Amino acid sequence: MSTKISNELKFHTLQFADDTVIVGEGNWDNLWSIKTVLRSFELVSGLKVNFFKSKLYGINLEDNFLSAASEFLHCGVDSIPFRFLGIPVGSNPRRKSTWQPVVDSMRKKLNGWKAPVCILKELESIQRKFLWGGGLDTKIYVGLDGTPFACRKIKVVWE
Repeated sequence: MSTKISNELKFHTLQFADDTVIVGEGNWDNLWSIKTVLRSFELVSGLKVNFFKSKLYGINLEDNFLSAASEFLHCGVDSIPFRFLGIPVGSNPRRKSTWQPVVDSMRKKLNGWKAPVCILKELESIQRKFLWGGGLDTKIYVGLDGTPFACRKIKVVWE
């Protein structure tokens, strides 16, 4: 979502539940606008923004500006890459090392989920039918050369 304060001031937000990322240019006008919007949110909703849990990230900004901005907003300063909802932001998405913590986290969560072998086989069968057949009811097989073909009776007529 993009919020336009004036012709010169604009910032973008990315929200999920109670997590919000605000992206904008690093200048004092934007900081004042962001602080005003967040304070207005507090007044209208009756909720409180926890600035002590909030972080400020800067790209190509001087350290003294980031330090002053964090004091102004009463939040900490952190560096990129960071994680938002468990996803790495600001790191190279093509590197395996970027995604390894996500894979490890998924393994750890799924480790506690044990299902009977018959259920696992049924789930695998559903996956196989969907991936190779395009649906759960369609039976399509793949030939040795990799081309899919439907399993049906063929009547051959010789002339």
